[in-house]
Amino acid sequence: MLTKKQSVWRYVMAGLFFIVFLYVAAAVAANALWIQQFDQTIRTVAQTFQPDKLTGFIETATDFAGVKGMITLTAIVAVILACYRRFLFAGWLAINMLFGASGINFIFKNLFQRDRPAGMLIEQGGYSFPSGHTMAITTFTLSLVFILTYNNRRYRRALLLLSALLIIFIGFTRVYLGVHYPSDILGGFMLSCCYMLVATTYFRQFSARIERKLETHGIKEAQHRKQENKP
Repeated sequence: MLTKKQSVWRYVMAGLFFIVFLYVAAAVAANALWIQQFDQTIRTVAQTFQPDKLTGFIETATDFAGVKGMITLTAIVAVILACYRRFLFAGWLAINMLFGASGINFIFKNLFQRDRPAGMLIEQGGYSFPSGHTMAITTFTLSLVFILTYNNRRYRRALLLLSALLIIFIGFTRVYLGVHYPSDILGGFMLSCCYMLVATTYFRQFSARIERKLETHGIKEAQHRKQENKP
């Protein structure tokens, strides 16, 4: 359970991430010079060396954060959590991926309608900003870190580091393959961090109440069945 001060601080941080996202989004919409330079510089570095074998590996790796990959991984984790009777975590993860990753991304992609870069190495439909793959992998990995360290924060920093490396790698694959501008990656990351701060704060604030209600409901159901089974 978070204190009021902790909750306020987390909401302030979420607000700061959203402000940075809006700043990047406004620059993208206006095609600002610094965005053009930012995108061009990173794209040049990322696409300098593109041998066939590396490209094949990158194509496979980027699918890890695609729709099929994320649905599969989310389903596997949710089933594992359900097997350990961690239904609240399983439902929370599913909501994060459906709403926090897919839903919000769909809204903002259609709001900005930024075309994808020219010269893509693979076929990719839809709009470019913000990056859906980046939002999916950010939401998924940060959700996992939160779940795994909910009661024990001992390995939290190490897991956050692994999460950051994976997010950076997936972002790199999208730029390498030419399907996203670097600013798409940055925008997706900022938006997902904003969402996850809000989602984790809400979970810590209300999960205990929900669990108590579920336990109370379960006890009442058991008592009701017990009375029905009496001769």
